[in-house]
Amino acid sequence: MYLTAIGVSNSDSVERTLEVLVERDGEQVYRQTHRLGPHGEDADSSDTVELDPTWDPSVGGSFVVRSRLDDAEDWQTFDLTEQLPAEEGDSPFCTMLLLDVNGDVTTWFNPDGSSECPDGVGPGTAD
Repeated sequence: MYLTAIGVSNSDSVERTLEVLVERDGEQVYRQTHRLGPHGEDADSSDTVELDPTWDPSVGGSFVVRSRLDDAEDWQTFDLTEQLPAEEGDSPFCTMLLLDVNGDVTTWFNPDGSSECPDGVGPGTAD
């Protein structure tokens, strides 16, 4: 599996802080805290911010994404390998996650409905 991107958005009416941690094959490859402005009056005003990955999206593995809101003690965990299991013989699977804050964190994968790997991502593309 290839984690190509993570986007975060705030659908809540107040500013929120979201900490995001990404592990690939059990190793932490990303950890950052993001301040997200409040959702505006317009129902479509919640901007999605794409995180700047510190992992190489052309390297596959087993990914776990953890998030927590506003200095909470407990992490919300999304295990991509468990949630999106590959079947034997499947072609490489690429995914983008969207973490949306609305009182809690809702996790969406492949919001555009595609599991196609973009150019430069997938087997044989890592340096």
